[in-house]
Amino acid sequence: MAKKQEEYREQTLEDLQGPVMGKTQKVVIGAALLFLVCFVVYVLVF
Repeated sequence: MAKKQEEYREQTLEDLQGPVMGKTQKVVIGAALLFLVCFVVYVLVF
């Protein structure tokens, strides 16, 4: 149990912020949002 306490460390602000999103990830999210908007427009129009 002592070893478990040695491995423990408090959560820092850097842990909560996380890594910055890459360009590819932004493109994929943008494409998914565009597809979703087009799908909603298609359903409402037709």
